[in-house]
Amino acid sequence: MLLPGRRMLALAIWEGACTLHAAYYVVSTLALPDIPDAYARTVHFQLLMFAIFRLPLWLLALGILMISVTQRRSSNAAAGGAGHNGGIG
Repeated sequence: MLLPGRRMLALAIWEGACTLHAAYYVVSTLALPDIPDAYARTVHFQLLMFAIFRLPLWLLALGILMISVTQRRSSNAAAGGAGHNGGIG
């Protein structure tokens, strides 16, 4: 299934932002000098922690974003694609 243009763009931006946040989370956590446990100093463990604690918020934001894009799209279609001028002109 191919997504329409705006939804695809929104998904691509969300994916990029989520990936950058995950990378920042892992790098900044591993840079801490006082991590006592050896398993906590691994990239895999930090990615798991990101998936447990941060990814649900990102998924919630994605849902809100997709609803927003869909609502905007359907309201423009109901107005005949007129945009902001209400169909005048």
